[in-house]
Amino acid sequence: MKLLEGSLDDLEMERLSNDQFMPPSAFRLFHHRLHERVEIHWHEFFEMAFVVAGEGVHLLNGTAYPLARGSLFLLTPADFHALELSSGGTLELYNAIFSEAMVEEDVGRLLFQELSDHHLLLSEDHASAVEAEFRRLEAETEGRQAGHHRVIHSTLQRLLVEIVRSAPAKPGSTGKPPAQPHKLHKVLIYLHHHYREPVTLRDVAEQAALSPNYFSECFRAATGETYQRYLQTLRLRFAKSLLAASPLPVTDVCYASGFQTLSHFERVFKREFGQSPTAWRAMVSQTVGSVNWS
Repeated sequence: MKLLEGSLDDLEMERLSNDQFMPPSAFRLFHHRLHERVEIHWHEFFEMAFVVAGEGVHLLNGTAYPLARGSLFLLTPADFHALELSSGGTLELYNAIFSEAMVEEDVGRLLFQELSDHHLLLSEDHASAVEAEFRRLEAETEGRQAGHHRVIHSTLQRLLVEIVRSAPAKPGSTGKPPAQPHKLHKVLIYLHHHYREPVTLRDVAEQAALSPNYFSECFRAATGETYQRYLQTLRLRFAKSLLAASPLPVTDVCYASGFQTLSHFERVFKREFGQSPTAWRAMVSQTVGSVNWS
């Protein structure tokens, strides 16, 4: 896989913005037939994709997943990815992008109950059903008949729920979302959009119209972890993606991920993953480098 080249400023240009791609409707659908790789990037909006035909590799947050018919994946603004096609092949896929306004609150609670990669490979029967849903989205966005916005919205919610239901259960999981106070969904969306910025507890508490102290209690009761821990986990996920998928110096990765000092970044990274950022990059580069891209 070709790594992203250039400085941190160059890397910032690889962030796909709402201004560039998102229409006023807050939803857009593409039906791609790709003949060459999609370089490493991330974006301000949500993206859900379904592979209709073809093969390749999806590099998501530093992990390589096989791409084939039935691959279904969801990305948030906290995710970082690239697509590599099999040699000489074509990858056909649907790609839906949408803003947080399109995610219903109860669906959002399901999606954000755990911080994990959403990349699935569906059985053929399941893939055919999901493909039919994407074809419905395509027909509604192109036909624009009366009520098409409502049909698009409801179809999108069904697909998001399918992703949650199809994801493998984690040990100890009940399969039910934790109880969350009203407006916490908005806070989680806010964090997934702004985690790389110097956001404060007061900033996020304001999103829920709560005092910082009461918000902290509510957040921990709802998610099982503190606000600071949740925010740090988002930043570490992104840092791992940059380390695995780009040649940026560790110092640049540190600041691009939202950490304020290199010493703090290296300390929390080693505590979380058992290795320094440099050692982890060396290890994962051998793994990614061993993937057969042909």
